Amino acid sequence: MNIEFTEQFSTNADGSIACEIKVDGKAVPCTFTLGCLEEVNPDTADLAPAEQFQMNMERLHAIAQEKILKGKMEGGKVEVTGGDV
Repeated sequence: MNIEFTEQFSTNADGSIACEIKVDGKAVPCTFTLGCLEEVNPDTADLAPAEQFQMNMERLHAIAQEKILKGKMEGGKVEVTGGDV
């Protein structure tokens, strides 16, 4: 399985981060919840969601990749929550 991440993302109104992951060439929507951003590195919890995401991108991408490899996509989407951290 080929999984590719880009550095392009957007911040949703609820503070979550949305991005797209390519899985075997197919675009898969991915969301990192605000709880996930706060849990992945508590030292950055007081920063804006976009800053938290950028500072912890490598770890967050690894968590999303693990969910994909374990078949934990729902409805063709990946959602990473605080419980996944």
